[in-house]
Amino acid sequence: MQRRDFLATCAVGLVTEQAFAAVAAAPPKLYQRSRLVDPTGRAIRAAELPPRRNLLFHYPYRATP
Repeated sequence: MQRRDFLATCAVGLVTEQAFAAVAAAPPKLYQRSRLVDPTGRAIRAAELPPRRNLLFHYPYRATP
């Protein structure tokens, strides 16, 4: 390993460690609970969901799949 490569690796490691420490120290962001409803507005129960089928949920906005 060349000296230049070693110094670059150390610099990347230091920056990564500092960024991780900043993220780890941040307080968690809490979101409101949401309820899945059918087109009529009735709450969907887990037992009503079909097994082995992919479902698309728009959360938190209708334009955000």
